[in-house]
Amino acid sequence: LNPGGVVHFESLYRRIMMGYDICYSAGLGKLKEDSNWVGKEKEKKFGVGKYPINLYDILKEDFDLSKNEISAESIENFIVNNTFLAPNQVLYVRKNLREGILPIILKELLLTRIMVKRSMKLYSPDSTTYKLLHSRQLGIKLLANVIYGYTSAGFSGRMPNSEIGDTIVSLGKTIVLSSTKFIEENPKWNAKVIYGDTDSMFVSIANASVKEAIKIGNEMAEEITKRNPEPIKLQFEKVYCPLVFNSKKHYAGYKWETESQSEINLDTKGIENVRRDTCEAVSKTIEKIIKILFQKKDLSLLKQSLYTSFDKIISGKVISKEFIFSKSVKFGTYRGDNAPPSATVAFNLYKKDKNFFPSYGQRVPFLVYNNPLGERTLVNSVISPDEFFSNSSYTINCDYYI
Repeated sequence: LNPGGVVHFESLYRRIMMGYDICYSAGLGKLKEDSNWVGKEKEKKFGVGKYPINLYDILKEDFDLSKNEISAESIENFIVNNTFLAPNQVLYVRKNLREGILPIILKELLLTRIMVKRSMKLYSPDSTTYKLLHSRQLGIKLLANVIYGYTSAGFSGRMPNSEIGDTIVSLGKTIVLSSTKFIEENPKWNAKVIYGDTDSMFVSIANASVKEAIKIGNEMAEEITKRNPEPIKLQFEKVYCPLVFNSKKHYAGYKWETESQSEINLDTKGIENVRRDTCEAVSKTIEKIIKILFQKKDLSLLKQSLYTSFDKIISGKVISKEFIFSKSVKFGTYRGDNAPPSATVAFNLYKKDKNFFPSYGQRVPFLVYNNPLGERTLVNSVISPDEFFSNSSYTINCDYYI
């Protein structure tokens, strides 16, 4: 089994804004179709207006247009030195001409957060001042995070400019794709990107130990960071060995973060043993068979463990409290008979007690049981824990849980 390294672009979108000077005040608009530097574009909108531009308009102050036609070489030199053409064909001036307002704001916010976090070290974690400073640095972080989203907020925002938002997203995609290509084409790493998210990459490193994979992961992060403008930074996070993917953002593996680490940590994302809307019995069973798979690498043992768990459920040798689900209820969003089981239980409780009415998003616990009336549909087979445990004749629905 090859170890899987995880590398992550830290605060990618806001660092893109700072590194490439992406801002309202730095954007010039989309280039016209007649420009040799851009493919055909039907839409010429920039923000709430239409601002198509031509390279000749930009060059008026730098060249005498009354003379011979501007050479392609002159245009290219000007573009390289003074402007930046984003993947979505929007042109921006570089920092040497005008530094954007949004990058300046982000820089000030990040520097202020660093200052606040340094101040936190002077106080005890239990002190009021420490908690106040922690709340302030968190507020600054959240404010910096939403600046990207603000540029595309067409309904609630005051300065909508979807082209700026599209520029940031397209640059992020370009950076991840180019980094993927760089990793896979580097022969000394012998690596392949098996999964790429918005700002993260899972890299399979062939024929390497965990320690070697950690070393290679740090090398990748360092070299790719050098290929991008400051402050864009790729960080090595961890190595998984072994690693199993179920689907996008659903995986499990043993996590290694340092070469000297001795303790094995199971890390799972998105699967049932860490989901809040599942029951404890499912969570424990899933985690148990994952460990069998990783440690024994024997599917027959995994099957045997599952069958043993199923036999206990069928014979009733289980703790019923471990079969309680807890899922959110959002009254007002359901149509017809498509309400989920949690909403059915909540409504039944409300009919018995008018003082009980769950708030929007509140989690309501329930079990799936064998309805004595013979009802087989799920909505007629769910019951609140209090009602279930008040009647000793009720039993859980073994088929459903299995």
